[in-house]
Amino acid sequence: MTPRVVNDKMVFRLQHCDNEVNSDFNSTEGLEEICKMIEEGVEHSPALFRLLARYLEAKAMSHWFHGGDLETFKNLCYNIFKLKYIGNHTPYNSFETHNINSESAIFILSDYEPLIDWLGHRMDEIELDPAKTDIVKEGAFTRLQNILAWQGQLDVLGERAERFVSNPPTNGIKVYLIDQQFYLALAKGDVQGMEAVIKELVSPRKMNHRKGWDSSAYMQGLVVPSALKYSKLAIRYGYELNVDSPHLPKEWLPVNRLVCYEDEFDFMKKYEV
Repeated sequence: MTPRVVNDKMVFRLQHCDNEVNSDFNSTEGLEEICKMIEEGVEHSPALFRLLARYLEAKAMSHWFHGGDLETFKNLCYNIFKLKYIGNHTPYNSFETHNINSESAIFILSDYEPLIDWLGHRMDEIELDPAKTDIVKEGAFTRLQNILAWQGQLDVLGERAERFVSNPPTNGIKVYLIDQQFYLALAKGDVQGMEAVIKELVSPRKMNHRKGWDSSAYMQGLVVPSALKYSKLAIRYGYELNVDSPHLPKEWLPVNRLVCYEDEFDFMKKYEV
């Protein structure tokens, strides 16, 4: 089997995941207490959902990079996704979007179509300033691009990406130029263009530059969320990409739904998707 951890940085980041999984806070008793408080609908339930999701993300990374199987990894991704779904329901009514880009990389890896479809519809309810969504220098522009890509509105996505790429903004939003280059290539069906973007995203220089927003506590240094999501989107829309990187596990990319998905915590079972 090809080694999954290939350098000291990955060893260090994997240890970070292991520490989270094995912490006293995430003991059987600790997790049961968190689940109990969620079921009781306590005031801080959104924060409790985040704690469970962080634990499951660390567990997924630890499992895979220690040589674990794909089915268990994918089922853990499903559980993280379902926590997002449950949190959107009464009495929690929480749908936080500030980390939706890195979160959606985990979500799409589950290959659980009912939740993927749900998120596509739920994204229509994300509040964006309509006066800013068409202005390339505004954050609302790139957020809408991410929504269009998830929903498969490739014609609109490509037209908007082309405007961004042909006249990039000069403010902080310019860091998303590479993302718009991918979206433009995706809309055109330009496989080489998509591969070029993915290769750059998994380069050490770009990983370091984007780690503040294109990652999470337990994916950082191990995988690149945007590269994963974009590669997965490309495959879902019919384009096979070939990029070789330890930060982009090829086993994760084919779209293959599990025969059976299992809920990690008992309280999750009463929520059907």
